[in-house]
Amino acid sequence: MQHRTVFEVMTHDVITAAPTTPFKEIARLFADHDVSAVPVVDADPIRVSVDDRVVRLVGRIDERADIPVIVRLCRSVDGVIALHESIAFAYDNLALDVEPPR
Repeated sequence: MQHRTVFEVMTHDVITAAPTTPFKEIARLFADHDVSAVPVVDADPIRVSVDDRVVRLVGRIDERADIPVIVRLCRSVDGVIALHESIAFAYDNLALDVEPPR
């Protein structure tokens, strides 16, 4: 069985929507672009680039504890040989005895 690369299976021109996008507009995106899913991204999404099976993640997320989960999921994709991440976070929820920001 021959393995396909990430580049071969990934969508190159992803149609996205913001969290505030009205439902009717998302339905129109489904119809206009013949897609069955539209990722919802906010103002500071994690940008993903893939070059020769090496994944690079750059961006900002709310909670630090999400970073290992994101990295583990990306590394589990068949064909990925390396991953480099530069992800900032707003709140260090791995620190002990720290209250989240209000």
